[in-house]
Amino acid sequence: MAKMQLTSHSMRACRDIRTLLVWVHSHVTGWMEVSPPSLEVGIADYRVCRARLHVIALDARSVGLLAYASLCVRLGEQLEPLFRANHLPRSAMRLLWQWSKCSLGYLDLVSDDDHSIELVALLDLAPLRGHYSEQERAMLASGLIDDRIRLTTGEKSEVTPRSNGWSPQ
Repeated sequence: MAKMQLTSHSMRACRDIRTLLVWVHSHVTGWMEVSPPSLEVGIADYRVCRARLHVIALDARSVGLLAYASLCVRLGEQLEPLFRANHLPRSAMRLLWQWSKCSLGYLDLVSDDDHSIELVALLDLAPLRGHYSEQERAMLASGLIDDRIRLTTGEKSEVTPRSNGWSPQ
């Protein structure tokens, strides 16, 4: 499959996002191997993971991946109470693991929409289950695909005020 054709700023930001995603993926993998996980994972690790989710969202927004940034923010918002309580159940760890894996694929592939669909499908997993309507998920999937196309073709994305905070134009 073809790699994205990006500006130097976009390439740098996507490389930074990938680096953060690899960190999240590898740490969550380690957390899932510990039994019981919540007793062994340090508070500092949760704080770093939460901060990295925010940085990933900011970097994604800066390069025009607005729908992906929105997904990152939504994920962070849903996991925030668990991070603050310093307790991520296995379902939340599995969600973070799958999100980071799908995200890496989303950032690498141009012509494959499967990763966009997989990212939206994660909204059906606990603790996100039931928070998003079919219409919201369809809009998010369309936005993920459109943002990636726009990024690879060099078109600019603009943010307009909407109830969910973003709208590609």
